Amino acid sequence: NLSAALFSLPLPAGRQAADPALRDRAENLPAPLPPFPPARDPAALPAPGDAPPSLDLAESTLLRQTLAHAGGNKSRAARLLGISREGLRKKLKRFRLVP
Repeated sequence: NLSAALFSLPLPAGRQAADPALRDRAENLPAPLPPFPPARDPAALPAPGDAPPSLDLAESTLLRQTLAHAGGNKSRAARLLGISREGLRKKLKRFRLVP
C-alpha cells in the first residue's frame, strides 16, 4: 500500500502536526487506475490504405466537397484543407477522384 509506505517515512521537523490530516486524506484516495493496455504490435496495425470504410468515406467526401467549394482549383482546395497540393493530388488519386 503506497500510503502506508509513505507514512512510514519520518516527517521533517514541524510537519508532524499535519500527519493525522494527511493520513486521513491519503486513506480516502480513490483506487489506483488499472494499468495501461499493452502496446499493440506494429505489425498488427492496419496498413495506411486499410482505414475503416467510414473513415475513407468521410475523407473522400471531404475532399469532394472542398474541391467543389474551391471551384475545382486544387491549389485553393489544398490550402483550405491545410495540406500541400502534392498531398491533395495523392489523396485524389488514392480515392480515384481524378478524371
